Amino acid sequence: GRGTTLLEEKAFPSGAAVIVMTAYATLDTAVRALRAGAYDYVIKPVIHERGQYLDVSLRLHESAHDTVEA
Repeated sequence: GRGTTLLEEKAFPSGAAVIVMTAYATLDTAVRALRAGAYDYVIKPVIHERGQYLDVSLRLHESAHDTVEA
């Protein structure tokens, strides 16, 4: 898919927390995205509880990033 292609082309800044969201998930695309550097892989539709997960996921990434810089 387009998201994994962009990851493979390194179209994002180094250290960016890229979360791939798809409505057409397969094990192959999930593995491809994560190997290409995705921070997470989420299957749509994202329900409210899953949205909270994304918020926590991003905060964990920010916290880890802040720890590395400190």
